Amino acid sequence: MKKLRLINRNQKGFTLIELLVAIAIAAVVGATVTVCIQQVMAKTVFSNNQLTTLNQVRNVGYWINHDVVMSQPDEGDNTTVKCMYDDPDNDRYVLLQLKRSEWNETEGKLVDICNFTYYFLKSPDEESIQDLHREVSNPTTGITRIIIARYIDVANTNCTYEPPDEEGETKGSIMLNVTAQYNNVVKSKSFQIGFRLTA
Repeated sequence: MKKLRLINRNQKGFTLIELLVAIAIAAVVGATVTVCIQQVMAKTVFSNNQLTTLNQVRNVGYWINHDVVMSQPDEGDNTTVKCMYDDPDNDRYVLLQLKRSEWNETEGKLVDICNFTYYFLKSPDEESIQDLHREVSNPTTGITRIIIARYIDVANTNCTYEPPDEEGETKGSIMLNVTAQYNNVVKSKSFQIGFRLTA
């Protein structure tokens, strides 16, 4: 009996207070880890949204820059370059219209084949965020159309045309302001794109 009592007295264990303190420490550590994981996940999602939005703006700049450089400035007939007009026949809103001629190797000159490039959205009244389409109309190959950017903020995207000066020192330029919005992330960029100087 004496031996049994000695064994009971010598046994070590956790008291209730020690157990509660350990549980409280584990809860604090667990909560801290959970908050850190949530913040990392939120930052990752935000970074992805920023990258998506920025890529849409860059796509618009790339494609319009490519087409403006390959086009001719307006020569006063108001048919070569047009900015921001309604096109009710095709149920769309044109952000930019460009006309391009092709180089004829045999004749060694530009030949006007009425190759038009349109950048258009749906009507601005329909939705505030829309896709931007690029359409190339060529009399020999027909019409090709692609979406070059999504999530374009229609109200904050615009285009203006500065015609060439009378002295012929500049060939004119396009001023383009593009805004994209995706999951509450907004990115804007302005582009000034000049026409290619030709001899």
